[in-house]
Amino acid sequence: MGAAIFLLLLAVGALVGLGLIVRRTRAHTAIRLEGGRARLVRGKLPPGLLSALSDVARSTGARGRVGLRGQLDSLRITTSGLDEFVDQRVRNVVMLRKGQIRR
Repeated sequence: MGAAIFLLLLAVGALVGLGLIVRRTRAHTAIRLEGGRARLVRGKLPPGLLSALSDVARSTGARGRVGLRGQLDSLRITTSGLDEFVDQRVRNVVMLRKGQIRR
């Protein structure tokens, strides 16, 4: 009986640890660029940043995704489906407003 409880607690601990790892690797904010606009898929963004990303999407016709993790000095930006030019413009826009981004 004691061994069964120990194994159960060990399994629960492993699942909690795995859940924390997965949560830390997932972007807390997700934005989709398409149709000349930026649409917030998950998380929160200041309206000015979403508007600036829409300007990038509108001026470039870009289609793709942007993910944000962390804040301030630990902010990580990931993109998918964007060419180098658009990717750099997105990074510039986000980094100019990184002080406004909160988890």
